[in-house]
Amino acid sequence: MFRAKNLGSLSDVGTLVDVPGTLATGEDAKTPLLWVSNERLSDIAKRAEALARDFARTGLWPLALDTLGEDRPWFTKELMYDKPTDPRAVNVEEFLAHSWSQSMPIGDDEDEAEWRAPFGREFPGLAKGSKSKTEEVSYDDLEFKGRLGLVPALRPADVLAAIGWSGPANYDFDMGQVAAVLASWEDRFGAYVVGIGFDTLTLFVNRPPSRDEAAQVAAEHFAICPDNVHQGSGSIEALAESIAGESSWMFWWD
Repeated sequence: MFRAKNLGSLSDVGTLVDVPGTLATGEDAKTPLLWVSNERLSDIAKRAEALARDFARTGLWPLALDTLGEDRPWFTKELMYDKPTDPRAVNVEEFLAHSWSQSMPIGDDEDEAEWRAPFGREFPGLAKGSKSKTEEVSYDDLEFKGRLGLVPALRPADVLAAIGWSGPANYDFDMGQVAAVLASWEDRFGAYVVGIGFDTLTLFVNRPPSRDEAAQVAAEHFAICPDNVHQGSGSIEALAESIAGESSWMFWWD
């Protein structure tokens, strides 16, 4: 829940957005769950980085909020109103395995074997957490654009479920399931949600997988976002190449 004192000087330059029914019922159904800056900010990366460092005190996680057109979906209420699954009740490996199987075509052919190599039709399981050490990467290295958003949450991974984001609109996910995957990536790779668009998601990755570790991580990416392969990299191996050692992960659903 928002507290005015936690917004500080930002309270005068943004709007509290009500999301009816999302994680709230009855009298609390109009509780504002998202603050959005009224204008696009040129220094959004700098502001977001400072606010992220202050998250433990404020309980507000900062996001770069891109829009479709001028204001969708943040000011048009194009968010999901059903209460999501509790992320802590989700078995991440089982969820990703199911999503992987749902994305496998009926039958097997050479083309399928090529794009899903080096894996077979069975989900290969969760990747081990990365132990790689990287230099500190500033948010300035990320291509942030849009408005600044703030979401009250216990951890960054919870923000998608908290606001009822509906980015993977063509897939049968609820945001509690997606939040559980993000929490697992936080724990294993230091990957945090930093940007959300109408159908896009950006994570900042503090401990990215090495080249040897990246293929299994790419399989997890495919399970939750097949479009990253089918309308993007073209294969899981190519996706793995693109995320190895990189400080950001991008997702897009068509």
